[in-house]
Amino acid sequence: INKFYVFDLTAKKSMVKYLTDQGFSVFITSWKNPGEDLSGIRFDDYLLEGVDEVVRVATEFCKVPQVHLVGYCIGGTLVTTYMAWANKHYAKDKLPVAHWTLFTTLTDLSHPGDIDVFIDEASIGALEESMAKKGYLDGSEMASSFRLLRSNSLVWNYWVNNYL
Repeated sequence: INKFYVFDLTAKKSMVKYLTDQGFSVFITSWKNPGEDLSGIRFDDYLLEGVDEVVRVATEFCKVPQVHLVGYCIGGTLVTTYMAWANKHYAKDKLPVAHWTLFTTLTDLSHPGDIDVFIDEASIGALEESMAKKGYLDGSEMASSFRLLRSNSLVWNYWVNNYL
């Protein structure tokens, strides 16, 4: 889930290659799977120490005043938040992002899509309790929810092929 390499699968299936062939410099950042050591990291840390820092480094490295920013999945939610923050933080003529694009990004959190079947007061409470104890959401827990959304290909196929 949410892996950066979706943009660079093979030489023939690579957004990175396509963009570099068009003359763009491409920088990719990815989430580190959190563990207990990152339990003190908050969303605003990702915003300021992540996105804002990457934008700063990219503009500095490429010697340009603005970059084009792309967000994928939850990274797109972070980019959306960053752009709202940046538009308040930077003067209009100093905004470091010229354009931004989102792929598979949920921006209206009141309509979460298919995952909504797993969201109710009890499940949110259990999730919050688990996260309060650990300090983070384990990636395997998130992956389980996504596997259940595609149960025929990601769950039952395994059982049929290995046990039946």
